[in-house]
Amino acid sequence: MTPILSKKNLVGIFAIFVILVIVFVFFVLKGQKIEVVTDSAQYADGEPLRLKIKNYLLGNICFSSCYPYYLEKENGVGWKGYLYEDCPHPDVAEKCIGAFGTKAFETSLPETIEGKHRVLIPVCSNCKEGLSFKETNRFYSNVFEIK
Repeated sequence: MTPILSKKNLVGIFAIFVILVIVFVFFVLKGQKIEVVTDSAQYADGEPLRLKIKNYLLGNICFSSCYPYYLEKENGVGWKGYLYEDCPHPDVAEKCIGAFGTKAFETSLPETIEGKHRVLIPVCSNCKEGLSFKETNRFYSNVFEIK
């Protein structure tokens, strides 16, 4: 009688495992980016907005020390960002998260900005914390309503 886990069977199982890993890396992770999700689909003026950012990239991502996120409003033909003041200090990469890591931000929404909005997140991929921030990608949250 032949044993169930012979060398031939183990080689076959290992080959299937390697093929599955390759398929996962090239087809699943390749299509992944960064997921940016708000904690609600609707907010009231001045209510805190909580954001959860999940890094599905294989490297780390860092956020700007000046503007880790921007608020944008739908204006009927596209998205328009709000004007922000100039940053009073050097813009460096900070609050980095590694591959498959998660980061959460909370901010208060300005008053009297009703309508559909989203959050733009500029990131610096594979940066070192504390060095100059150079945007390499930008990602967007889901759309939410401010009433």
